[in-house]
Amino acid sequence: MDQYLDFEQPIYHVLKRLKSLKAVPPPKNLSKELNRLEFGS
Repeated sequence: MDQYLDFEQPIYHVLKRLKSLKAVPPPKNLSKELNRLEFGS
């Protein structure tokens, strides 16, 4: 689980990792959260 919390990884790498899981469709909250992280908060 630590690897998912490593913020030194580029955001696109994390997104690719999440996409590769494809366990469940991402909820709207997640999309908002990812956008917030991507555009800096």
